[in-house]
Amino acid sequence: MFRTQKREKVIEPDDVPKLIDCIDRYGLKVLKIGLGGDYRSEKLAKHILGSQCNLTNYIFIEQTDTTLKITTKWLEDGLKACTYKLSLNQKTITEPSGYRCFTRLQQYFKIPKIIDKPEWKDYVDPNRGTFGPSASPIIDYNKKFEKQELKDCYEYDLNSAYASVMIGKIPDLYNPIRKFSIVKSGEVGFLLNRELELCHEGELADIRFPLIDAPEGLKRFATKYYNIKKNSTGQEKEDAKAMLNYVIGYCQRYNPFFRAYIVHTCNEKIRALIDKNTLFWNTDAIFSKVKRTDLDIGDNIGQFKEIHCNTLRYIGNNYQIDDEIPSYRGIPKKWIEAAEKKSGKKYNLLTDPIPPKENVYRWNWQTLELEKNELWQEVE
Repeated sequence: MFRTQKREKVIEPDDVPKLIDCIDRYGLKVLKIGLGGDYRSEKLAKHILGSQCNLTNYIFIEQTDTTLKITTKWLEDGLKACTYKLSLNQKTITEPSGYRCFTRLQQYFKIPKIIDKPEWKDYVDPNRGTFGPSASPIIDYNKKFEKQELKDCYEYDLNSAYASVMIGKIPDLYNPIRKFSIVKSGEVGFLLNRELELCHEGELADIRFPLIDAPEGLKRFATKYYNIKKNSTGQEKEDAKAMLNYVIGYCQRYNPFFRAYIVHTCNEKIRALIDKNTLFWNTDAIFSKVKRTDLDIGDNIGQFKEIHCNTLRYIGNNYQIDDEIPSYRGIPKKWIEAAEKKSGKKYNLLTDPIPPKENVYRWNWQTLELEKNELWQEVE
């Protein structure tokens, strides 16, 4: 079966017909996966079709809520699978994939792979190829001030939270101590529970690592892409931001202890800052009802960026600063922009309904064509 993370290209909407045209030209069979398709998932398709999935006369089309993926196996170098990815909410998806970001990191600092070692096989999901126990970024909110319009609040973003950990002390990934014992001075440990809980000096841990200064290659990687993110705009800025974040997510497929250390260290830093005036928070930011004078404010990695909010609204962890497009989990900003164009007024998180799930494009399984959604035909 195809593996989308290995080779992936971004396509424009106008490129889709060119790929579909290859169906007749090469006599390909269409395998439809996901929303509206013949098979609910890749795993189910593989189970039903068996070895046929490896034939090169297939084109795989997979639709999710917001993306369309078309995978070919007949025209690329060495007949390797290549996935073409299109966002149904914007013209293109241009951020690099986790695999490509991680490959770039490996050029600076090689993280040892552990999940393919026999001693860890019981912890690896055979279908996804990832380590089961996984650290979770924190996200929570203060219910006391929820669903109110608050004045003169402050947002504090931790500049490149993950990168700030990468340039400090990190576990010596090449020298783990696999023994249930007490974490010693100059070490860090983990419990092999669901969250890969981080353990400090004096605590019991299932596995321990010596703490070392981050290797120079890792520091160069983190500082290079942080400076690009800080000093650029547009897509270049977004690509650098993705480079610093996606590598950590991809580590779950490679060395989950490195990812767990990064995520838990950021979580701990944020948790230590929560007080009665904290409105909501996540792994790299807090929002406060009052100005914080105890934080290190600046533009360097690991310092906080302070943003004054004239008006702040939030419901759970969904928030809106002034009258900007709100950050609403699971709702692309394009949907809210479309709702504003249609209504002729600014969206208000507290009073306006959640916009309908109307992507810019939709995929027609009958005609195998990409079509413009009626809502977007009206507002554009």
